[in-house]
Amino acid sequence: MRDAVPRLTSFAEAVRASTLGHDPIVAAILAGRAVDAREAMAAHVDATFDWIVGLHLGRLDASP
Repeated sequence: MRDAVPRLTSFAEAVRASTLGHDPIVAAILAGRAVDAREAMAAHVDATFDWIVGLHLGRLDASP
């Protein structure tokens, strides 16, 4: 379920992209689609992990 995303070049872009990942979770919950919500949450957790690893490795500029 992981889609390719463009490389983020700033901390602000990374935060914006991370919060956009909440939309499919909320939409699925509101629609009562538990399986879709769980899959969207798992994808968001994976993406957040990748974001944190990227920050740790210095691939993103951590300045706001």
